[in-house]
Amino acid sequence: MAVVFFLPWVGAAEELRIAGMCLMPYERGRLPGELLGIPQAAFDGVLGNYGDRGFGSQPSQP
Repeated sequence: MAVVFFLPWVGAAEELRIAGMCLMPYERGRLPGELLGIPQAAFDGVLGNYGDRGFGSQPSQP
């Protein structure tokens, strides 16, 4: 059975295989596309809750 993990501390510019794992880049609305029958919109919906709160129009608060 396949499993999808979100590792926010790891960056991958392209697909990277390590042992039995495959790291894939994520870009909202574009990557990875449909994966294992999961549509891009589902990834965007879940991962859209995470981000750098200091990036964008609202600076992060200490």
